[in-house]
Amino acid sequence: NVFGVAKAYTALVVQVPVSFVVVPPATVTVQLGQTVRLDCEAAGYPGPTVTWSRVDKLTELSKGKRNATLIIDSMTKGDEGQYVCIAANSLGRRTHSVTLELPPDGTSDPRYPGVQAVNNTDAFLKCKLCPMPGFTFNWSKIDGVLPPGRTRTTNCSLVINKTRLEDAGSYTCTGRSESVLSSLVLREDISLTVQGAARITTSFPDVLSVPFGESVELQCVGVGPPAPDVYWTRGSVRVTKVPFGKLRLTNVTHKDSGIYHCHAVNYVGNDVKHVKIFVTQLEFYHRPPAAINVSNSETVRIDCIARLAPGVPAYTHWVFPSTQCSDTSSKRMSLANGTLVIQKATAMDSGLYKCRAGGHRITARVQISVAANTSWMLTTDSCGGFRQSTYDSSVYYAVSLSNRWDKSKYYDCPQGYHWACTEEGKKIFKNNNNWSGRHVYYSQCGWSGHYYNGVQRYRFRFRDSVTTNAFKHGGEYDEHQIQFDSYTSYFAGVVCIKD
Repeated sequence: NVFGVAKAYTALVVQVPVSFVVVPPATVTVQLGQTVRLDCEAAGYPGPTVTWSRVDKLTELSKGKRNATLIIDSMTKGDEGQYVCIAANSLGRRTHSVTLELPPDGTSDPRYPGVQAVNNTDAFLKCKLCPMPGFTFNWSKIDGVLPPGRTRTTNCSLVINKTRLEDAGSYTCTGRSESVLSSLVLREDISLTVQGAARITTSFPDVLSVPFGESVELQCVGVGPPAPDVYWTRGSVRVTKVPFGKLRLTNVTHKDSGIYHCHAVNYVGNDVKHVKIFVTQLEFYHRPPAAINVSNSETVRIDCIARLAPGVPAYTHWVFPSTQCSDTSSKRMSLANGTLVIQKATAMDSGLYKCRAGGHRITARVQISVAANTSWMLTTDSCGGFRQSTYDSSVYYAVSLSNRWDKSKYYDCPQGYHWACTEEGKKIFKNNNNWSGRHVYYSQCGWSGHYYNGVQRYRFRFRDSVTTNAFKHGGEYDEHQIQFDSYTSYFAGVVCIKD
């Protein structure tokens, strides 16, 4: 008011309920003596507090901000039971329960016969034939050798220290009679399975782009032993559980974009890999006009912008009109932002331009027409300064007012014609021995030899004559081949070809 201004400010804070990002499976089977690690991570605002506890005991086992890890150093029978992860903030709480258990017999997995050992622990292979009086026993590995430096024999049992996955296989306990009168040999084969944490052997790209409306299928392969459970999640939500760990999305939309996780879990350990699926919908965000008329010498700028998704630009580039000539114009530029620039446009720049996006998947077309500037032409002779060749009806000779060639200048042909290049002239004018017909311009159209109104002219230049030095001599017959020199004098004009 008239006494002053008062201001007040406030802050808007958007609070987000708790949701789980990473949780272990509902049931985890663990080998006796194995170290257990259960990760629990949650999201929300304010940032949630995450705690682990055992259902039948109220004490907190682990606590953290946004994530907490429950670790049991050596699994025992007493550690079996139900555990719960609790994530809470001021908006509420979420819980996730996990049952921790030993294999059915407490020490081994029934799917694998023989002796089982967890990777990096000691394995004990007991020979049931031993001891036996009068026999000597030793150990060997079928189709291999005993792990060097990591084996010892105790009371006829083979101990393998800190087993590795490659130690798995069949081992043989062989007993031979010590008597010289007997050659009796006893043997027992024992299989060893070395169990390791689940591993995912499939590789995924960091980002996978999928066109809108199409389908995507990803195969995730996990290995053990023991054979892992393989499944996919998006955040903490299991997307699908199908045989062979397949993730299949059909008729995708932008809602399907996100980060997907493949999990491989067994009771020894787990593995996880991620892939970001990005649903694209290639379209022109700014489509150029279908046609545009441009004044001569005007600089042209035409924007062409495409996008893969809202806020995600797509690569675009311009394709210039095709030409029979090998020369290219540096006046035309396709900028990285999708803009076409033509500096000081001439009639030669007229044509169909194409803006292509997404690796030629979509195209926008623009017909550019540049008005011809023929103010440089002499038009007062009886041909209007534009004589048609009697040898090739598509060829015309345009006469210049000045007989001095300006190498920096672009000479427009009349509308509907283009200034020919040397290569075009070579293809048309090939004869060097035929002396019949009419001259190019010598004594034509009211000229007196090479003169018109007292000015001598006879060199008709091509568009690229600055580099090729080519010209059509006005005093030669129409069909005569082109000649070459670099003089700027006696300039007659240019050679034009009908479009």
